[in-house]
Amino acid sequence: MATESGNLLSQIKLKTFVTYVLINGFLFISPDQNLQVTMSGGIQPPLTTHILDTARGKPAGTVPMVLSIQEQNGDWKQLETGTTSIDGRGGFLTQSTFHPAVYKLYFDTGAYFKKNNLKGFYPYVEVVFQIEDEKQHYHVPLLLSPYGYSTYRGS
Repeated sequence: MATESGNLLSQIKLKTFVTYVLINGFLFISPDQNLQVTMSGGIQPPLTTHILDTARGKPAGTVPMVLSIQEQNGDWKQLETGTTSIDGRGGFLTQSTFHPAVYKLYFDTGAYFKKNNLKGFYPYVEVVFQIEDEKQHYHVPLLLSPYGYSTYRGS
C-alpha cells in the first residue's frame, strides 16, 4: 500500500510542476491547465474561426483577417493579423494573452471574392463579440456567400 501511495504522491507532484509532456507522439496535459489539444497534437488557440463559402460548398481559404480589441475609450487596437488556411480555418492569441473584453474579427471578403473571380456585395465583414470567460474556447465561424453572410458562436 505504501508503494501505491508513494506513486500517487509522485503523480500529484508531477502534475503541479509540468504543464505538458510529449511522449511517443501523445501529448499529456496537466489537468489544471486550460489548453485544448488538436487532433494533430498541437495546442489550439483559445479563439478560432472557420469560413465556409456556402455558395461554392467549400471552405474559404486564404482570407485575410485582423483581430482587434476594444480599448476603454472605445477605440480599436489591432492585436493580430492572419490568413485562413486552405481549409478555411484560423486561430488567434494564446491562453496568456486572452482575457475578457470586446473583440472584433475583420474578414477581407473582397480579396477572397476577387481572387475567386466572384462579384461580392460585402467588401469586408466585421464580427464584434464579447469574451467573458477566458478559460473557455471560443469559435466564431463565418458562413459566406457573395450576397449574404451569417455567424454564430460555435464549439
